[in-house]
Amino acid sequence: MEAQRPSRLTILIAAFIVLVVIVILSTFLFSSSSTKKAATKVSPSPAPTLTSTDYNDQPSPTGIQFSEDQKILLERFENRELLSANDTQAVEKILSLLPQKEESGIIYASGNIHIEYVKSADIFQVEILTTDVAKAKTEGNAWFIEHNISQKGICEYPVQFYLNFEVKQQLRGTNTDFSPLAPGC
Repeated sequence: MEAQRPSRLTILIAAFIVLVVIVILSTFLFSSSSTKKAATKVSPSPAPTLTSTDYNDQPSPTGIQFSEDQKILLERFENRELLSANDTQAVEKILSLLPQKEESGIIYASGNIHIEYVKSADIFQVEILTTDVAKAKTEGNAWFIEHNISQKGICEYPVQFYLNFEVKQQLRGTNTDFSPLAPGC
C-alpha cells in the first residue's frame, strides 16, 4: 500500500504549525528570568541576521546550546522524502496505537520520554522528561526501531525531540548541547 503524498495546503499548514512551535519554544528558551539590577548602559544593537554559524557563537541565556540541527529538522519537515514501504507500514502500525477515534496523542510514555503523534503536522515528537538527555534520546530512538522503523526512516520522517519545560529549567546554565534530531541523524 503506497502512502498518499500530502497536499500542498496540508504541507503549508503543517510547516506553519512547526514554525509556531519553534517560535514558542525559542521564546521560552531564550527568555531570561534573571533580574539583575546593576546599572548598565543600554544602546540599541543592529538588527540580527541569521547565518549558519550563529547558533553557538554566543552563549545561550538558558545555558542550553541549540545546534544547526534545528534548520536540518525544518528542512526535512518541509521537503520530506518518501518512506520505504517497510517504514510506511511501521508508521501505520504505530498509529494504530493511538486511542480509539483519536488522530493525535501520546503513543508511548515512560519516566524518561513521551512519544506523541501530531496529525496536523504529521510528525512524531519525543518530549524529554529527564536531564539525562542522551539516555532519553537513546530510549526514544530504540522505541521506533523496536517498532520496525529504520534509522533512515526515523531521520527522514522526521522524528523531533524536545526538552520538557522543567528539564529546560533544570539544565539552565549547564551549557548543554541539544539537537532536536534523533541520535544518528
